[in-house]
Amino acid sequence: RGGRFEDYGQAYTGDRLAHTFSGRLFFFSEALALAQDSMDGAFFDGLPKFEAPADLLGNPIETQDSAYPLQLVTYKYAWHTQMHTIRYPWLVSVLPENFVEMNSVDAAARGIASGDLVRVSSASSPEGVIGPALAVETVRPGVVAISHHFGHWQMSSRPHEIDGENSAFDPSRAAGISPNGIMRKDTVIGNVTLQDKIGGSASFYDTFVQVSKI
Repeated sequence: RGGRFEDYGQAYTGDRLAHTFSGRLFFFSEALALAQDSMDGAFFDGLPKFEAPADLLGNPIETQDSAYPLQLVTYKYAWHTQMHTIRYPWLVSVLPENFVEMNSVDAAARGIASGDLVRVSSASSPEGVIGPALAVETVRPGVVAISHHFGHWQMSSRPHEIDGENSAFDPSRAAGISPNGIMRKDTVIGNVTLQDKIGGSASFYDTFVQVSKI
């Protein structure tokens, strides 16, 4: 329905915002400063700061991935919510597969045009994944975008033999490509993706790739 909005005149009280933040802002986290890194025993910094992407022992990733100049990002299409919405045929009918989206400048430098099949490889997956390219102006130069939802290898996207018979499956769920297989693994552990040490979440935006036309 478009949401509910106040009139513009109600946004300010005089020259100040009418709806001000009334909570507290913490620039130092005592709980974090007292916590230790489980990998090396060092205490975390309680102050906010930038740290370059690194493995669990602090080795910088950027220097290891110099052969892969493009930064991989992922996102979700507006009509999907989670990876399992590929199960809904009416959503798949909107777009049956996804693309390797890159700026037209990066595409032209590699002799790539929209519709060409390309290989996207990373330090963790030199064999990479293969999918159709889409040269656009909505992706920043130096960046490659691959959406989620597509390219499933399970979720009944292929048959499994059970008691001598193949199970039912929907091949449309396997269409397109998934970025998961090329995302950067931690060089120390080797079988898990890069992680945020403090929050514990997977790092979705610290994988560097190369794209080449097939």
